[in-house]
Amino acid sequence: MPFIWNSNPNIPPANLPIPVPPGELTYEVAVVANTVNAGGTLSYNTPNVGFDVLYELPSANINVAHFTNASFNNITVNTANISTATINVANIQTANILSANIRYGYVGSDPTSNLGIASKHYADAAAANVPAGGSDLQNIIDAKGDLLVGTGFHTATRLPVGTDGQILIADSTANTGLRWISIAGQELFNGIVIGTHYNVESNDHVVLLRPGGEIIMNDGTRLTGWVNQTADIELSGAGGLDVGIEEASHWYEVHVIRSSGNGATALMLHRAPETIMDQSFTTTTDSGVTFRKTTGGTATLVAQSFIPGNTGPLTSVELEISKTGAPTGLIWLTLESDSGGFPNGVALATSRVMDVSRLPTDKARMRFLFDTNTSVSLGTTYHIVYRGDYTISDTDYTTIWGLGAGGYANGAASQFRVAWFTSVSLSGAADLWFKVFIQNIPLTLVTMPSGYDQRCLLSYVYNDSNKRFKQYKQRNRTMVMGMSSDWRAFTSITGLVEAVDLTTFLPPVPVSVQFFSYTTIGTPQIITTIGGVACTDANAAIGSGFSPGCAVANSRSVDTASLAIATAMHDLIVVEDRVVLTRMSNVNCRLYTTLVSF
Repeated sequence: MPFIWNSNPNIPPANLPIPVPPGELTYEVAVVANTVNAGGTLSYNTPNVGFDVLYELPSANINVAHFTNASFNNITVNTANISTATINVANIQTANILSANIRYGYVGSDPTSNLGIASKHYADAAAANVPAGGSDLQNIIDAKGDLLVGTGFHTATRLPVGTDGQILIADSTANTGLRWISIAGQELFNGIVIGTHYNVESNDHVVLLRPGGEIIMNDGTRLTGWVNQTADIELSGAGGLDVGIEEASHWYEVHVIRSSGNGATALMLHRAPETIMDQSFTTTTDSGVTFRKTTGGTATLVAQSFIPGNTGPLTSVELEISKTGAPTGLIWLTLESDSGGFPNGVALATSRVMDVSRLPTDKARMRFLFDTNTSVSLGTTYHIVYRGDYTISDTDYTTIWGLGAGGYANGAASQFRVAWFTSVSLSGAADLWFKVFIQNIPLTLVTMPSGYDQRCLLSYVYNDSNKRFKQYKQRNRTMVMGMSSDWRAFTSITGLVEAVDLTTFLPPVPVSVQFFSYTTIGTPQIITTIGGVACTDANAAIGSGFSPGCAVANSRSVDTASLAIATAMHDLIVVEDRVVLTRMSNVNCRLYTTLVSF
């Protein structure tokens, strides 16, 4: 049978049955809504009042059908020509549809093929492949400025927004292939001349940028044709100090700023990051604590406690150390918390290591640098612990120096001999000779005045204790100071290896420095070496061999004892943490920072 009708129509009783093919019956009606055409095609017409009988068709399994106008709840059709239809649920294998409004359903399995239509189901499944997003792409975004970036074939993830002032660069080593970087310090310039003003009326508070040169701003804009620009620390805003008030004994950054909108330019001063000597005990030493010696009661760890007066990253620590014999190995420091008055054994930070073989046999004031930026907190007790790995020996060891009577109010020395003891109870130094340096002013971006959006860091200027700029001139990145009292960094007083702190003489960045030495007392050898913090083997005799990192004085005019004045120029050396080690055979020698490149 071509059709199976399971409904019972309401048959008019006046009509009589009409024969049809054997085995089937129908009724003669004036007009029927549903008819079977020749060839076995079902015609299903929209019923109206002109029909006598309406055959209901709740379900059908039709091989070939022609629908002029139809409304179905459920139908399976193998081949159909549908002119107008509303289909709620359908599974259509092949259809030629001229006009259709499909609310729910699947239309093809791969919408990427020619003329394919992506269903909501397909789009939801595709979106679900995006990490942390579910089916709603907006759920991937967590904050203003977040980016959706590819991490592989058909794979994406969220790149969180960077911090203010950062730029995005390509980086194949990063998971997303992109990386945010800070642009502070990335600015470039060439052919500029800048420095304290040439007018004596204003050179103690005004910096002047001369005309000329090319400056590349922080956003990559290249600019030339500069005219005179000034920054007065006694003013605020463009042409003055960006925020706050003028303060004595501080370095200031000098930025050139510009408005990309109207081209306005100006100089701007900004407080530079600052490191200070936070805690110290520097009374002349008279008591030594031997370290890693076999007999005689010796320590395997030596410590000094302290309480910071500021909160900030610990940058370096200085101790007074000497060696006996020829120990071979490394020494270093750790920063540790307090436990019952002694170190707790857990390193919060570890300094750079130092070659113990380069220590002198007399006392040397050594600076240990910390690169971890671990912060200490105001009012909290910490311990600096001296450590080493050289072989324990009665002939080859080191000594850490301090004062037997002590005198540092916020801590004490201690020694580890199987257990921790106060050093004074073991007849050792009550306090070690030490200095602790902390960064109390962090690096920040210049605060831009309204309308300005481009900047470039050009220079640094120091405002001294009297709120007067130290005089200097700068060509590109080379600052020239000269041998004025402003730039006299050090006068030797011991003849020992000394760590010379140059906080007020060098800007707060790694620099190359040329030093000049001067004495008014004639002597054959007035100067020896100047070097970085690792140059502990600074030799007292000119002409001896020097290790890398040491700068030997130019020996002209230093070998004649009859000279009333003798001077010497040193080679350029790289200076970190604004400290150098020096040994001077003449205790009256003066050291000047005359040229600095950053």
